[in-house]
Amino acid sequence: MKKFNKYLLVIVLTCMPVFCDRAQEGSVNSVDVSQIDCCNVFEQDRSHIENSLVAMFPQQQLVGVVHPLLGGLSQDRLYFCNINDCKFVFKFMGQTYWLKEYQRQCDYVEMAAEHGLGPKILYRNEQEAFFVMEFVEGKHLVSDYLENETLVRRLGECLSKIHQFKTSNERSFDIFAAVEWQLKRAAGKNRLTSDRLESLLCHVNYIESIIDKRKLPACPCHNDFFPLNVFVVNDQQDIRVIDWGNAGMADPFFDLANASITFALSQDQIECFLGTYFASDILAIDRGHFFLMQCVALLAKALLFLSSEGLDSAIKDLVVSYFSKVDKALVCPDNPQEIAEIMLKLFEQRLESEGFKQSVLVFDC
Repeated sequence: MKKFNKYLLVIVLTCMPVFCDRAQEGSVNSVDVSQIDCCNVFEQDRSHIENSLVAMFPQQQLVGVVHPLLGGLSQDRLYFCNINDCKFVFKFMGQTYWLKEYQRQCDYVEMAAEHGLGPKILYRNEQEAFFVMEFVEGKHLVSDYLENETLVRRLGECLSKIHQFKTSNERSFDIFAAVEWQLKRAAGKNRLTSDRLESLLCHVNYIESIIDKRKLPACPCHNDFFPLNVFVVNDQQDIRVIDWGNAGMADPFFDLANASITFALSQDQIECFLGTYFASDILAIDRGHFFLMQCVALLAKALLFLSSEGLDSAIKDLVVSYFSKVDKALVCPDNPQEIAEIMLKLFEQRLESEGFKQSVLVFDC
């Protein structure tokens, strides 16, 4: 079976109408769906897919393929569809589905589309908790593409737009709570000693206490902004963003810091990225906030590897890019726990750096 990876989603703008009313869902009895090849589609999803396709392509002969999209950490089920030469994606919410969760994801996908940052929703079925999006055609925005300064600026512009989304959805994302949970999970797997767990928790709590002094209001954030969720399109002039599963009201500096690490930005690229984002001089407190949140983002990535059982080749390539910017002598191991150990040491080194001390001091000025 040919496998499609979730992260090969790419934007193809189609002229299909948007169907949001479940009452429009068609009946497979009225249209022949026998020429749709549904391979490895869950039985409970297949009928919804077929009925939705009938509604999306009324009075048409349906020919094409439906395959699962593999990858990702959520329990959501995604399917790539190529029907009558139109490409799109079905997303079925996972077992932990709540109506508010469904609405939140739809809201963020639609806001991104309205700002030209992501695929449009073509069809929604709230009762069965799935929706259909455009398929996005492009390539992952990996470090090599960022040698083009235009794309570095696009990153800054993109996050600036996301952080200004207007939403009534108050669902929040707390990176410090997430890191604390990751620490305890790693300790539960016997991958952290109790002493190291306590030490890391103390560092995280300290950083949180410093950042809290600023009382910066939360704003809409992506919270998983990294190369496998961002695509370069339009002859490498624009970017598109997918996977809004973690989106919510949060500290915008986590998006900025996480991007600087996962896209392996050099110091010059960081200056360009932040300069574009702020569109003005960067305040000392903004630089300090960014540095402290970089520490948190680095620790979060280390903990993901610490609890991981395997290493995807695409993820390893991202680590190689990051290590090459930090220290060309660093070699990326094949074992995720060894990668985690290197990242934990880098985190601890940052805590002892002059940059950390200056970042803490600026919050008291």
